[in-house]
Amino acid sequence: MSASSYDLTKYYSVLYNIGQIYVSLAKPVEAIAAFEGYLASGGKKVPANRRLEVEQEIAKQKTRIALLTIRTTPDGATIKVDGETIGTSPLAQPVPLKIGDHVVSASAEDYEEEEVKVTLAGEDRRVVELALKARVEKLGEERSPPRATEESPKPPLVEVGIAETGTRKHGLSGRQTTGLIAGIAGLAGIGTGGLLWLLAQRNHESALDKNDSDPERAGNLNTTAQTYALYGNISAIAGGVLVGLGAILYLTGAPEEEPEPMGLRTRVVPAVGWGYAGVSAGGTW
Repeated sequence: MSASSYDLTKYYSVLYNIGQIYVSLAKPVEAIAAFEGYLASGGKKVPANRRLEVEQEIAKQKTRIALLTIRTTPDGATIKVDGETIGTSPLAQPVPLKIGDHVVSASAEDYEEEEVKVTLAGEDRRVVELALKARVEKLGEERSPPRATEESPKPPLVEVGIAETGTRKHGLSGRQTTGLIAGIAGLAGIGTGGLLWLLAQRNHESALDKNDSDPERAGNLNTTAQTYALYGNISAIAGGVLVGLGAILYLTGAPEEEPEPMGLRTRVVPAVGWGYAGVSAGGTW
């Protein structure tokens, strides 16, 4: 979400809007990154009261994250947190994570994967050490296929069997389709919010230019800028909520599986013996 809106506009005010969305979605790590990017990109253009507001929000969000130091034996293992790869050990610095339960795993070639679950509280400083065990390969004896003998011919064989029952999946379920639609609408809302913020900033700058020459015009432009900013916030926040809702619907709406219909499988292998011809039938279930 952050990359799409910010990359389209390249305007620092969008990062403030994105930070608010991440706050509403309870993603403190992403919210802090967006707010810090807003302050760094805006620099002196950020009003003093807004800078104070953002700094207070950053401090608030920091109470909702923990720092997790992850170590592995041996080094060089691929580290994942909640299924997402975050790097290779040794990591240069602790990993910031939101409070709650997390699954940390490490894997390396010729080693068995190790996994541990951790529960983090706000402002925790925790260390997790994963010792990987070397994988032991089991060697099995290869058996040669039996050789055909010329003593007696094999009788013809007719096999009639029932194919194994399998499962098949339908396409997208109704819930997944709804989730995709909601996600697309959410992304559109975020993009619209970013564009409205860009228009708000332009009107605000125009108001500053006309503040001395045409105060009335400057006031109108400033009012328009505030309106754009308000609707930009609403659009972006609503879009973020829709994206989150769409993701939940898509992930929890997997189509049910149903058994495939059973079928018959027939195989006939004829054979001619010395002085006779025979046919035998057999079946396996």
